[in-house]
Amino acid sequence: NTPEKSQTGIIVDSSDRQIAQVNAISTIESNLTLPDNSLYTVNKDPKSLYLIETDHRFTNRKKWLSSDYMTNRIKTDPDVIQKRLGDGYYEQQLLQQQIIALTGQRYLAGYQSDIEQYKALMDAGIMFANQYQFKIGVALTPEQMAQLTSDMVWLVSQTVIVDGQPQQVLVPKVYIVNRPELSTDGALLAGRNVKIESDSDIYSNGNLIARHQLNVSGHNIEQEGIWKAGSIAVKAADSIRSSGAFVADENIYLSAINDILLTTTTNTTEVNYGPGNFNRNTVIDKVASLQSKEGDIVVQARHDVNMTGAMIINGGESSKTQIKAGHDIELNKVNTQTASHANFGKNDYRDIDESRVLGTQIQSNGHISLQSGHNIDTHAASVSADKSLSLQAGHDINLMSAEERTALTDHHTKENNRLLTKKSTTSHLEIDNTTQLGSELSANSVTIKSGHDLDVSG
Repeated sequence: NTPEKSQTGIIVDSSDRQIAQVNAISTIESNLTLPDNSLYTVNKDPKSLYLIETDHRFTNRKKWLSSDYMTNRIKTDPDVIQKRLGDGYYEQQLLQQQIIALTGQRYLAGYQSDIEQYKALMDAGIMFANQYQFKIGVALTPEQMAQLTSDMVWLVSQTVIVDGQPQQVLVPKVYIVNRPELSTDGALLAGRNVKIESDSDIYSNGNLIARHQLNVSGHNIEQEGIWKAGSIAVKAADSIRSSGAFVADENIYLSAINDILLTTTTNTTEVNYGPGNFNRNTVIDKVASLQSKEGDIVVQARHDVNMTGAMIINGGESSKTQIKAGHDIELNKVNTQTASHANFGKNDYRDIDESRVLGTQIQSNGHISLQSGHNIDTHAASVSADKSLSLQAGHDINLMSAEERTALTDHHTKENNRLLTKKSTTSHLEIDNTTQLGSELSANSVTIKSGHDLDVSG
């Protein structure tokens, strides 16, 4: 395959989709920590179906599709089914987090809504379980995963700590069949080694796959798909902008004369259903990420390195993850929001406004270093290394927090009219909780050096 050439550079477009042979199954372990915000409550009643329940005032009492759909369709004694980790709303949030972590996308190919995706994945799990007589609660073995030909969800038993005591719960776990075209609309350019060079700009919303080396160089480079190889090297005479994923078995090297911007994107939808009534959701769309199994990751810009809600994961125990900028390094955050207003009558209404923060995350089983000529600024970022972590700035280091907010206003008036009396009862509830999420640094050894000030907030 040869990339299309344009007058302004090279474009890898989405005109062709090719499906490669399935070669592995991707799955991820969920981090089972109990939520600590007012949106959820922990139901400790042994007879409860769910451990974590969503406040019905935030879901407008809507019944969300849950794993009940799966347990009702598999021949299992309902009296011996374990308690589920969470209700339908919580399960869908958990599933969304798994898919984003595995693919960098909110939806798998072919889906455009959370409910449609969850139902289809459970249908695939039900079909697979009935075919091979699987038992709910038992995770798939490598041999069983080798039989998979389509993506699916399966309920597995995991341990969560409640009041210091372990408790077994059922958790939906997604199994994704790996194909190079994991993005929903990207073109595929694949080979043993892939090399793209241009004196002009390069834009790609597709997938570049190389079994060994992937080398891309151009003036400005904009990447929105998945680039995957044994090793990846990307060099820009000006800037690199990415909202996609770089995935390598070994080294990842990004270099720009000007800036490098890794930006997780969001998508906002709004539904209006009558005068003044609306439901607006801003959710994570694409996660900008760099992932290496066991090599080094180097992100180097002569001017700024800016990461917004980005994710860097390095699995190598002796690996080095280096972020270098001639001017500033900024580890920024992205905001998600749910807002709605509903009128139920003359004096009955409900307002909901919930905002959440996704900070940039850098994780390594080896060493991490951040070095800037001017400032290092973090906003609700998480940087963790199993070995050493160093931050060095020529001027200031600012470790800052970000705010999350949950607000609810619920107002109802009930009138009781009798022959000679008229009585009304009004209830008014307001909840407004804010939480500061600080930046976290953790490692076996941490070194921080600034030429001027060190400021920590949150």
